[in-house]
Amino acid sequence: MNQFNVQSIVYICIGVDAEILNLKGKVVGDRVFDGGYECADGCPGGMLETTHWVMNDAFPVLERIANGREEEMAGSEWLYIVCEEFGRDIIGHVKQTGIWPDDNILEELAKAAINKVANE
Repeated sequence: MNQFNVQSIVYICIGVDAEILNLKGKVVGDRVFDGGYECADGCPGGMLETTHWVMNDAFPVLERIANGREEEMAGSEWLYIVCEEFGRDIIGHVKQTGIWPDDNILEELAKAAINKVANE
């Protein structure tokens, strides 16, 4: 894993963390969320487990989808904005459905984050 991968993972986690902090007291799926990382069915666990999930599940999907684009990503501001957007979108999905995203949903979220940032 190179330094750009690590930075990307950190920025995805920043997006996830920022949105999780905003969920307290809100309805997530079918229940009111009372805080912490264990916020939905299929959640990887606490902060450490979620970071591990981002590194092994979410980031590889984003990287695969983003590598098909022409923009140079490594170390670019564009990539960090996409990573944060992807992290926020993951938790947006969790809030809406009450379910942690799997591979197919991650792919949809990655495409949406990339397209949203590319079109801004």
